[in-house]
Amino acid sequence: MEHKPLMKVFIVEDELLIRNSLRMMLTKYEQTYGIVYAGEASDGEIALSMMREIKPDILLTDIRMPFMDGLTLAKYAKDLFPWLHVIIISGYQDFPYLQEAISIGVEGYLTKPIHEEELCEVIQRARTNHEKMLIEQTDPSKQEKMIDFEYYKEHFFHKLKDGKYSTNELFDRQKRLNFTFIGKYFTILVARLTPAVKDSSLYHSLITRFSELFHADSQVLLTIFDDFTITGIIAGDRLEESLNKAYYVADILQYELHKYPEMTFLIGIGCQTNRVSELGGLLQKHEEALALTSDQSSQPIIELAVPSTKIPKEITDAFMPLLEPEHLEIPALLSEIEHLRTTVSSVSDPSLNQAILDTIFLWIKQVDEAACDDLQQEYTNDKLETICQTPTLFTLTSRLLLEELTKLKNQQKNPEYQSKTDKIVQQCVDYLKENYADPNLSLQSLADHLNISPAYLSTIFSQNKQVTFIEYLTCIRMEQAKKLLVETNHKIIDITFFVGYNDPNYFSFTFKKRNGLSPKEFRKTAKNDNEDH
Repeated sequence: MEHKPLMKVFIVEDELLIRNSLRMMLTKYEQTYGIVYAGEASDGEIALSMMREIKPDILLTDIRMPFMDGLTLAKYAKDLFPWLHVIIISGYQDFPYLQEAISIGVEGYLTKPIHEEELCEVIQRARTNHEKMLIEQTDPSKQEKMIDFEYYKEHFFHKLKDGKYSTNELFDRQKRLNFTFIGKYFTILVARLTPAVKDSSLYHSLITRFSELFHADSQVLLTIFDDFTITGIIAGDRLEESLNKAYYVADILQYELHKYPEMTFLIGIGCQTNRVSELGGLLQKHEEALALTSDQSSQPIIELAVPSTKIPKEITDAFMPLLEPEHLEIPALLSEIEHLRTTVSSVSDPSLNQAILDTIFLWIKQVDEAACDDLQQEYTNDKLETICQTPTLFTLTSRLLLEELTKLKNQQKNPEYQSKTDKIVQQCVDYLKENYADPNLSLQSLADHLNISPAYLSTIFSQNKQVTFIEYLTCIRMEQAKKLLVETNHKIIDITFFVGYNDPNYFSFTFKKRNGLSPKEFRKTAKNDNEDH
């Protein structure tokens, strides 16, 4: 029998009794319909923050809710999760809203009070629609169109990087590309995939999945080349919106690529610009920077440092084998630098020297951004110009910078070393430990507190802690709950509120799911154990 992946269902409903009822019904029918209850929220704002990390397949949401209504939530959620199946919960008085729901792409409706057979029917319909969509994607005619469009995008990106398009020509291609260039900010995204075996079936499988995820999104222009590199431009009305969206796209890519356990990958988030004329040059620089970044980076999503000058391919090819993360052979690198200076004839000496120093600065920035900024303040443009024109100064500077790089790499091995992202994550952990009792604590509220984007926070937190923000917060709350159950005589309903839950039923459900015992059973078992000792 073919194994079908479970579809994750998320509930958003402000009425506690309805939420409890839906949770019980969903868990009852998990095996029957191939679903799994994935979480719940009482309003749209908190829901959206949680859904960013859970990435559900089915959304059950009420229409009328405080802070963010169900239709607004559905619209934002469909933008974030193109695969999402939305089921609206409504009262009879909500029918005027249904026309708008249809335009958003809602595919199921439940009226209050909700009956089991009606819930099962809409869940089954969502499952059937999902499977139908997967079958349609394998249809030969659709596959052919998809591949043709992918080839068109590949051709477009090649010409864009070669500077073959004027601004007006880019505007003319907006409709064909389903992407808006006018009046937008852009963030560059590049990636390198290293599968165990590079074959056409895997390539076409990735094309199909990425097309499903991003084809309808006019803010994402992304393609995968047959050498398993990815190039993308992410648009937004504001700079921070574009950057936030880029991190979200990277997170989705990471989520999908982790389904291939034998594949390694590196995703780089790069520069932002609002100038269409700069896109081609930036894409080229980012691909060069990615080529100079080791696959063995500890984090699959990185902020990509980009050199200020074009780096000749000869440098990339020569230096990469010498950039193992565990050791840095300075004599070998200096020898290679000298060899390049005598053999690369396509670039003048000062320009080649500048490209080599830019490459070293790039490596330093990948290790420690703050240290690189300090060094670049010390090595001003005027000073570097003199250094690059003087062979002895250039050799000395190369050695000093490589020694600094070695020192920074060694510092990273120190258990007490904290990178920029380590410090942000530590701030998060400290904040969560102090504020876990706040029922409104969310990824969004924490991001607002730290003044960073929620997508960026989600990325660095999960990479640093190996669990999502929600999972980490839940762990803190559960540990505190166990402590209170064992060490105090507080009622379970009081402990519910002490650890940040508004709903005792949901608290008990979560506790039992994680610990195998209800809070009452856990307290009784702990008490018996203490008496035995």
